[in-house]
Amino acid sequence: MKDSYWGKIIEEWSLFMMNQRNLMKFIDHHIHHELNTSQSHALWLIYMRAELNMTELAGHMQMSKQQLTPIVNKLIELGYATREYNAADRRVINIRITPAGTDLVKECDAEIATLLKHIMSDVDEQELLAFQQSLHSMNHTIDRIMASKLNPNP
Repeated sequence: MKDSYWGKIIEEWSLFMMNQRNLMKFIDHHIHHELNTSQSHALWLIYMRAELNMTELAGHMQMSKQQLTPIVNKLIELGYATREYNAADRRVINIRITPAGTDLVKECDAEIATLLKHIMSDVDEQELLAFQQSLHSMNHTIDRIMASKLNPNP
């Protein structure tokens, strides 16, 4: 790619990250639950996969297992997740979502959907479709890049 594109990519990326942070703060302020952002992120990741071991979850959250432990402990304490040793290798600790955790994720998703519909109510259908397609394209590209960087030898 030509060097001239990189300046614009960096500018758009910086703006996107700032907007994303502002939107997340807005959503966190309006969604009522007892979890902080890291706990919510961990619970959502566990929900999406039903079960993750601590190493996988730490990798997805880009933090050490030591940093992740208090987050998982809080989810377990609140009844949203369980910790189980892997039957094949007791050194591996699997984290599973509980029915209460699933219910909380679904409640939060519904609240977020309602909130996003409200704040985007002025956006017409064609622009919403373009926005959804842009998000899909960004997520696909970032997932592909991250997968190749995190697991370079598939």
